[in-house]
Amino acid sequence: MSGAYPRDIVPEPIPSQAGADYFKTHSHGEGEVPPVDPPAGGPGSPSSLIAYPPDDANALLVNLQTMTDAAFAITIDSADTLVGPMDLRNASDLTSVAAAISNNMAGADCEWEWAQPGTTFVITTTSTGSASRISYARIPATGTDISVMLHLTQATGAQIVQGQDAPPARSTQEKK
Repeated sequence: MSGAYPRDIVPEPIPSQAGADYFKTHSHGEGEVPPVDPPAGGPGSPSSLIAYPPDDANALLVNLQTMTDAAFAITIDSADTLVGPMDLRNASDLTSVAAAISNNMAGADCEWEWAQPGTTFVITTTSTGSASRISYARIPATGTDISVMLHLTQATGAQIVQGQDAPPARSTQEKK
């Protein structure tokens, strides 16, 4: 299986000092990825949809560059959201595709990440805590569906990490 990577390797968010999400890989089964506890006293963690597109990024980009009305539907924090339609003919790389998705989506951002052993599209909510929720992508009411092409669906192996509330900060007296 030249160039392939196992689908049970999934990124897990790790809270950083700057509050951004970084990802490490670990072996895990299908379905939702267990959330990482956010740091005490912080804002909580966002929800993320993590997709593993095919290994051939160039072929994926060429297919996306034919789209003048690319779209998908997703639910973010209980709001059904149509992402698109987007004209991707001028997308120079998958990072620009992710930027187009972010520009057409309220309540979340999308990034294209090169990570070993493969690459991912990560859609992360701007909200945090247990009220932060995200769904798998699905066929949109209008536009040409790209949810399957980007592997943003449960059937194509996408993973969901739902947001969590941060534990309360410990008082100075508790730390002693």
